[in-house]
Amino acid sequence: MSPAGILALVAVAASPNAMEPPPFSGAALFVENDAFNLVRPTDQNYTGGGALQVSGLGVKWAAAPLELIDRITGLENRLVELDKEDGRTFRGYSLSFGITGFTPKDLTIDEPIHDDRPYGSLDFLMVSRASAFERLGVAISTELTVGVLGFDQAHQVQSFVHRVIRGVRGCQDADPDCHPHDPKGWPHQVSAGGEPTLRYGLAAEKLLVDARASDWARFDLKGLGRLDLGYYTGAAAGFAFRAGRVSSPFWSYNTAPVNGQNQMVPALAASPEQATRARSLELYLVGGLRGRVVGYNALLQGQFRPSAVQLSDTQVYRLLYEFELGLTASWQGAGLTWMAFAGRSPELNAGGGIRHQVWSSFYLWYRYW
Repeated sequence: MSPAGILALVAVAASPNAMEPPPFSGAALFVENDAFNLVRPTDQNYTGGGALQVSGLGVKWAAAPLELIDRITGLENRLVELDKEDGRTFRGYSLSFGITGFTPKDLTIDEPIHDDRPYGSLDFLMVSRASAFERLGVAISTELTVGVLGFDQAHQVQSFVHRVIRGVRGCQDADPDCHPHDPKGWPHQVSAGGEPTLRYGLAAEKLLVDARASDWARFDLKGLGRLDLGYYTGAAAGFAFRAGRVSSPFWSYNTAPVNGQNQMVPALAASPEQATRARSLELYLVGGLRGRVVGYNALLQGQFRPSAVQLSDTQVYRLLYEFELGLTASWQGAGLTWMAFAGRSPELNAGGGIRHQVWSSFYLWYRYW
């Protein structure tokens, strides 16, 4: 289809009830690392990730492929029906760039390790499109991620962080008791040298509880559902909550923005009264719990190119659970979330014992309402 045809489809898809965001509606920085873990700092499994995000109508052009996919799948028709039922829709668009990295337990081995998680990394560019229906208490978003497996950036970042930590501790990598060590096995990572990859994601949220005793005592609970197709294929369902001084809409937070699946905090359009409320002081406890079914994970099992280490079907757990618990503070559109405890149940049944993944996260954002 020609670019003109795509733009025509996008124009047809526009809803008269939809409120679009300003050209720039927000920016965010996400950093996750298992070294931040307060319980027991580690350096294995999901070792870390990060992303930069820009939101607003100015990046809507990047969502044209998503809008085309939504029309093909019939989701666009459903969004139009919800537009009419709700009477007012808040739209949001974001463009993100980031990286995630995964490692086995022992970083000192420079040979392929066939009975543990393979080294793996993903450099990605992700566009997302979100629609929120306040009266219905529903939010729906779609994502398209274009990425590359097997580049060396994760190796370089991890090595740099480890050198800095050792420098602070005043010891050298050659000392067996000096941690963290330089990772030696990155040349054997999944799709080493680079292999393009894709993922399409569909997520839905439903506000289940919204209870307020006072300005400082509000609790909301939302149900979550998610489907992913591509380098990570699977489905998830669960809950997320906030408790404390809360004034922003239920769709304005996400407990797991990176988490290997690159979920981002949306910065959607807002009504004047929403903007006024959301810019007031917020301070709340935030958390989430999900169950997940995994059909395929390229960072464990490889993709099309052969890799030095890739796990078989019998070495991968298909049923997982994930959790997060932290604190959020925001004022005048700027906010910080410290997810003190985040983790995932074991993904692999391959040597070295069954190991949970635990990390901590920091999310810094600004929303222009």
